[in-house]
Order: sequence, then structure tokens, then C-alpha cells
Amino acid sequence: MIVHWWGIASLFLAILAALPIAGRRAGAWRYRALAVVVAVVAATVPIAGWTLPCWLAGVGVTPSVTSTCLLLAFVARRLGGPVLLDASAWRAAWWFGVIAGVALYPTAFGIGSFDPYALGWDSLPLVVALGLLAIILLWFGNRFALVLALGVLALNLHVLESSNLWDYLTDPILTLFSLGVAAGAMWRRWGAKRAVPEPAGAAAAASPARARPA
Repeated sequence: MIVHWWGIASLFLAILAALPIAGRRAGAWRYRALAVVVAVVAATVPIAGWTLPCWLAGVGVTPSVTSTCLLLAFVARRLGGPVLLDASAWRAAWWFGVIAGVALYPTAFGIGSFDPYALGWDSLPLVVALGLLAIILLWFGNRFALVLALGVLALNLHVLESSNLWDYLTDPILTLFSLGVAAGAMWRRWGAKRAVPEPAGAAAAASPARARPA
């Protein structure tokens, strides 16, 4: 039962995050209410006897706890709610998604002899590593530590069908999105460096002939 409702909640948040929600102008609440109704219908109405979360689970697409927490934080902010994750927590989430995905998924294509996914079955070493990471994040006031803690808690509550801790921490969609965000950030940084104008002094030194009187 928990697994079923978790899938519905995750898909509901994903649909709500994708729908256009008006800003703070007058009447915005109508668009928000309509978006909520559309998301509820899409996540709960059966299609050929199965709800959409069941269809997605059937092809192996199950949102991790991390993905669901990120969706919740994003949707809460779009609806005018509290800031659940600040900028530093989002950066930590994207880097976690990149590193975890790069470490896990290449072995699925036969790349490498060591399979980090196996660490999720005997999860004590992984839990210890996550605990150390969470302590470091908390030391710097990073709220992503709470997301990691919720992943471990969800494993003990058997929120998902899997008993592998990695499935609670990451998923392919999170990895792809994190890689996209990281690539976009690097592209913008590279573009910003190229857009920096050359100092006037350096330009004058580079062309001394133009500085000489005729």
C-alpha cells in the first residue's frame, strides 16, 4: 500500500512541477487549483486497469526518495510555499545525482568489474558513508543532509519495493537531470568567461602602434 501511494505522490509532484503555474498576479490561485486537479487525475485515474504510476513501475521507472524530495521542494516553492531547499542544498543534490549516477550506471552496460550497486544490499557500509557525508553537510548548514536521512529512513519503512539502499537515493531520471544541470552550469560559466571584456590597459599594451602620435 505504501509503495502504491508513494508512486502516486511522486507522479503527482512531477506532473505539478511540469505544468505552468501562474505567478503572484491576481487570479493565480485558479491556475494553481486547476494544476492540482489535473495532476491528481493524471496520477490516479486508471488506464487499461492500471494507474500511470503502476505502468511506470512496470517498466522499471520508480522515483527515488531523493527525486521525490526535490520535486516536493520545487513544487512547494512554485506554489508560494516555504523554501525547503536553499541554493546550496540544490547544488549538493545535483552533484550527488551526478556522482552517484556515474558510479552506478556504467556497470549496467558492462563497463567496469566492480559493481557499487551491490553495496546497497549490505547497506551498513553505505549507511556509514552517508552518515559521514550528512555530518559534513550539516556542519556547513546544508539541508540536503536531511534528504539523505529520509532516504535511509524510507528504506527501513520499506516505502519502495526494492530493498537496495541505492534505489532510495538515486534513479536514472535524477542522474540525467543532474547531468543536464551540471552541463548547463559549466556552459554558462564558460560563456561568462568568454564574455568578460579585455581590460583597457591590456588592449593598449597589445597595440602600442596605435598609441604613437602620427
